[in-house]
Amino acid sequence: MVSILPDGMSNLEATILFLIIDTIALILRVISRIQTKSTTTTGQFIRYDDWWILAAYLMFASHCILIVCDITKISGTLEPFLVMDSDHRLKMLQLLWIGSIHFPFIITAVKISILCMYRSLFKTTPNLIRCVDITMGLCTIWFIITVCLTIFGCTPIRAAYNIALRLEPTTHCIPYGEIVLGFELPNAILDVVILALPFFVIRDLHVPVRKKVLLFLLFWFGGFVIVTCILRIAYSYQPHDPEHFSGFSTANEWLMIEEGSAILGACVPTFRPVLKTYFKLPKSINDWFSSTLGASTSASKLSKSHSKIKIQPNQSKDRPGPSYQLKKLSTAHLQRGRERQNQGLDTESDESPLVDNKIWVTRHITITK
Repeated sequence: MVSILPDGMSNLEATILFLIIDTIALILRVISRIQTKSTTTTGQFIRYDDWWILAAYLMFASHCILIVCDITKISGTLEPFLVMDSDHRLKMLQLLWIGSIHFPFIITAVKISILCMYRSLFKTTPNLIRCVDITMGLCTIWFIITVCLTIFGCTPIRAAYNIALRLEPTTHCIPYGEIVLGFELPNAILDVVILALPFFVIRDLHVPVRKKVLLFLLFWFGGFVIVTCILRIAYSYQPHDPEHFSGFSTANEWLMIEEGSAILGACVPTFRPVLKTYFKLPKSINDWFSSTLGASTSASKLSKSHSKIKIQPNQSKDRPGPSYQLKKLSTAHLQRGRERQNQGLDTESDESPLVDNKIWVTRHITITK
């Protein structure tokens, strides 16, 4: 029986926790797809972004199995110098090296999944689609470089997980911390770019402010991944340690958190149908938000339009101007309109493109001679 040390237990808990969370997230994503299948324009149950996120989840589950087996069956820790048995240390580092190869596959699959979702949501915005395609190309380049650094960081390759071979003078290795710094920094920059892509489109949408805020929060939920990138760099890159192994266990823990939170962040924007069905706000709160924001917006528009109305200089005082007729709408009429609006929002699909719906206002003018 392997004795699990505190750092091993911490890694074990983080790995299992995010595996459970991502499994639940994937199930909720499937439920959302089932609910919106009949309301989509294409009628597709599974789209490209779903396939990519499924591939990322399977790779993450495989990585989790490697970590769990490593801790519970071999070493009980992820600190190389705490394992006294050289054979156990070699097996532990070999499994960790294989697991680290999963990282670029998982992160790239998540990025492409999010970008594919952007293509379906913002299909009416050509400039954004071009930016999405360019970002996909950059993600592919990052993937190739990261895989090459992970696999071919040492010559011979076995020195990446064999410390005894690594210390020989004929072996050439890029230090672990420098490798992590080399691909995590561009990774964080790409994450910022991907999260910023829909900003200007959502900002210009003619929708209530609370909907804009909700959309921003949904897309920026994945911003936690950037924090994990920074923390992994902080624990991996140790300038005082030539091999950068002093924070190896903690860095691996943040690696698992980064992979798990990336998958979760990519799934959250698809939860909208589930949240609207099972976690609806009370009707009074919805009405309060609608009436407050709607009243403030209407009042400001009315005051601006009122200030712009001026009598034309060439208009005769005897000639009647434009005729206006104000009608007071009944409470029942307003309630029926609100119910129709709510029904329209409830049938709205998360796959429907975010199109800028403008409201056209016309004015009828009657001139009598």
